[in-house]
Amino acid sequence: MSATNSASGSKNNSMPTTITLSTFTAARIKEIQAMRKNIMESRSTKLAFQKLPKHMRRRTMSHVVKRLPRRLRQIHMNQMQKAGLPPKNNRGSRKYRRRPLNLQSEYARRQRRVKWLNTHLWHAKRFHMIEKWGYKLPKQPCDKSFRACYRATTQHCLVQDMSYVKCIELNGSYEDIMSQLEKMVDIRTGLTFKALCFREGKKFGELTLFEPAVNSYERKAIGQIKYLWNQYADGRKLLWLFVHAAFYKQMVTLFIKLFNFELLKENELKTITYKSPQGVILKELEYELDTISLTGSLAIDILKIALRTVELTEKHQDMLRNCTRKFLIKQNQVFDNLSKESHIPPNMVLSITVNDPRLNFPTKRTKALLNSCTPNDDDFDELQSNLSFSPLFDERVRNLIKTNRVSNEEICKLREKNLIPGSELELKNETLIPLILLWRPGNKEKENNGYSSGWDIIVPSNWSQTFFLAFVMWGARAGGLRETESIAFERSQPDILYPDTIAGEEEERDISQLYREKYFRSSLPLKHPNQ
Repeated sequence: MSATNSASGSKNNSMPTTITLSTFTAARIKEIQAMRKNIMESRSTKLAFQKLPKHMRRRTMSHVVKRLPRRLRQIHMNQMQKAGLPPKNNRGSRKYRRRPLNLQSEYARRQRRVKWLNTHLWHAKRFHMIEKWGYKLPKQPCDKSFRACYRATTQHCLVQDMSYVKCIELNGSYEDIMSQLEKMVDIRTGLTFKALCFREGKKFGELTLFEPAVNSYERKAIGQIKYLWNQYADGRKLLWLFVHAAFYKQMVTLFIKLFNFELLKENELKTITYKSPQGVILKELEYELDTISLTGSLAIDILKIALRTVELTEKHQDMLRNCTRKFLIKQNQVFDNLSKESHIPPNMVLSITVNDPRLNFPTKRTKALLNSCTPNDDDFDELQSNLSFSPLFDERVRNLIKTNRVSNEEICKLREKNLIPGSELELKNETLIPLILLWRPGNKEKENNGYSSGWDIIVPSNWSQTFFLAFVMWGARAGGLRETESIAFERSQPDILYPDTIAGEEEERDISQLYREKYFRSSLPLKHPNQ
C-alpha cells in the first residue's frame, strides 16, 4: 500500500468534509433533469394504468385521466399523445356548465320581477322558497323542524329575517305631520301617535291605520304598523313607520295624496325622497334598513354573546357627529348589564353601538348560555330619554357604514393568520355599527317574560346577513313564514293581515286559489270498469 501511495505522487483521493448544496446541485442539474424525463416518459410497453395492481384498475382509466392516481396522470397523457389519441377533456358537471359568467348581473336580472332579501342565498339552500308580496321569501326549512321551531320559541331562540317589513321616514314639524296622520287613526283602537310615552321616543308603538273618510264608521282599515319617534336638535320631528309589504304600496300612495308630495330625488341607494309644500319630507328606506327578529327565552343570551359593544372614544367623533358620546356610552353599559332577570319595560327601545360580529364567530355552531347577573333596573328611565342620540337616524352615518364594511375575504384572511383557532380577531380600522333594539313583550305568564317575547333588531341593510349568521352560529334556530303563522296562532291572533282590509282580501284569494288547485290536482276522475 505504501508503494502504491508513493507511485500516485501527490494525488489526494479522500472525500471532502463539507459540500455547498447550491454548487453541488448546479453541477448535476442536467442529471436531475434527465432522471425526471425518464420517470415521466416511461419506455416500457405497459400503459400507465397497467402498472397498477389489478384490484385498482378500472375500465374507464384509459379515457378519464382523473381515475388514475396523480403520480401516473402525466405519464398517461404523454402515452396518449404519442399514440395520436389524446384523452377527452371532461366538460365538468352540468351545474357549472350552466353557471353564468357574471353572477352579480345574473342575480340582478332575477330580481327584476320579485325582490330578494339580503339573506336570500342563505335561505335558498336550506328553505322552501315562495313568492309572496313581491318578494321571494322562506316558507319553512327543508328538514322536519316544526316541533324544533316551536321549542325554540318556548325554551330557546328563533331567528327570522323580517326585512320584508319596510320602513317609511317622515321628517318635518310635529304639527305638519300630525295634521294629516290624525286622519288615519282611531282613538277607539288604543293609543295613537300623540301618546306622550311614544312621542318622546322612549317606546315604540303599534296601531291600526285607516283610510281617511268623512264618516269614521265608513272607513276601511289598512293594516297594523309599528312606529318610532325621534327628535332633532332644531325641534324637527322624525317618524319611522314599519309597514308590512302586503300594504306598503297602498300606504305610500295614500301619504302622497294626503301630504301632496312631489318626487324630489332618488339616490344611488334607491332611496326615493318626496317633499310636500309644508316642508314635510318622506323617504322610502327600503334599501337602507332591515329587521331581524329574535323570539324566545334565550334571545337576550344570544344578543349579549353575539353583539360586542364598542368602547367609544374621541377618535369615533367623526361617525358620532350629531350624537353625544356620553349617552351612547351609558346605553352600552346598560346593555352589558341586561340579564334574564331584568325587568324590562314593555315596548322599550334600546340603542347600542357594536363591533363587527364576524370577529368573534365561533368555530362551530354553539348554544349561547349566560350566567345570571344582578339586574340593574335603575338605568332604564335615564336610558330611554336619550334614544334621540342614536347614530342610525343619521343618513350620513348609514351611508358611511355601508362604504366602510370589510369584505368577507379579508375576514377569512385574518382568520387564517390567527395563531389560536377560534380566538377573536382584530381589525386595524374598527367598524362601528349602531343598532336599535325593540323589546317585544309576550303573553302574560308566571314564568319568564311570556310566550313570543323577544327583540326586533334594526340594522343597516348591508349588515343584515352578517348579524343573521351571527345569531345562527350562537344557537338560534332559523324560521320562516310558517313559524310566523304558528306564533300568531299560539298567541290567539286570528290573522296577521286583517280580513277586512285590501291586503287581507288579497291574501284570502291567494290561499283559496292555492287550495282549490291542490284539491283538483289530487282528485282524479273516476273511470268506468269497462273502460
